[in-house]
Amino acid sequence: MYRFRIIATASVALAVLFMVGASSALAEEDVTPPTFGEDTTTPESTTGGQVTFSVIVTDDVGVHNVSVEFGDYGTYYYNWTEMEGDGDTYTLDLTVPDYVVGSLSYRFHAWDVSGNNNTTEVRGVIIEDDDPPTATIVSTLPPTVDTGGIYEVIVNANDNVGVWSVTLHMEMEGVDDEPLLLPVPLQGGGQAWSATVHMPTERSGRITHHILVADLYGNELDLPEGVSDLMDTIPPDMETLIPITTKVGEEVSIVVTATDNIGVAEVRWKGLPFEPDGIYANGTFDEPGEHKVKVTVVDAAGNEVVDDFIVFVEDDVDPTVVVLQVILVLVLVVVGLFLVRWMLERRASERKGDPELEDAPEDEIL
Repeated sequence: MYRFRIIATASVALAVLFMVGASSALAEEDVTPPTFGEDTTTPESTTGGQVTFSVIVTDDVGVHNVSVEFGDYGTYYYNWTEMEGDGDTYTLDLTVPDYVVGSLSYRFHAWDVSGNNNTTEVRGVIIEDDDPPTATIVSTLPPTVDTGGIYEVIVNANDNVGVWSVTLHMEMEGVDDEPLLLPVPLQGGGQAWSATVHMPTERSGRITHHILVADLYGNELDLPEGVSDLMDTIPPDMETLIPITTKVGEEVSIVVTATDNIGVAEVRWKGLPFEPDGIYANGTFDEPGEHKVKVTVVDAAGNEVVDDFIVFVEDDVDPTVVVLQVILVLVLVVVGLFLVRWMLERRASERKGDPELEDAPEDEIL
């Protein structure tokens, strides 16, 4: 009887101990997620540069996995990668894609051996674009260009984030400030950019030119310089010269009116009996008649225009004197005719022996 009670009591005691042990085991189950410590991720980088994600993670029972979720939602770039651990420090090295610019968002995820999970807030790495554009010239200004000429410039340009502008810059040697050679923007989009370039007409000389390509973030590519000789092919413009009438010994004044896109350099005269001075010719003609005068206007590049005109030179005689001279000549002619007639009649009379006509009356002679 007593033995049975002792055994029963012992059984109850063991049952109570088992229940107490089970309750203690349930009370010690791990429900604490991992803890994130210092985040030493690279704060900023560049396109094509390196970013190291780095964070400290601890857990009371042990860390099982740490991953980083990162991406650029503007370009739909997204990734989730497990990090490598060294003690409590977990890292991942990343080469930034060249199209990711601005903020590279990221957050860490950690799991312990009990399956507890923890996630940080979203953070960001500043990414700057430092990659210049790339470009090739399809066509540019030839070695020799004409004033007023039209030429096509074509450039194929690319950039990791986008080409903003392509511009042709021209400078004329020996000219510090040349408003005629303003930068020429090329039009386009994507890869092909082009412009029709109208060369100035007011200058000639050597031009150095280069093409500047810029992307959306100000990175630039300066393509190699080229050299072109701007040749003036436009002749001067001269007003038509009209005929002139003058007299022998009378001074004439002739002025040539001529303009040129880069300037008149020389005026040559031919057919004048006196020395001209540039566009002016002042002097006298000594011989009456028609005088053909030829004028050649030459610009600084050697282009020329030629014109000619007639100078009518009259003899310098007083009209009254001329009239008197004419009258005198006429009188002399009449008298001469009368004498000739008289002499013929007298000779005819002498042959016939007529004494009445041997001597001519004096008043008839007069």
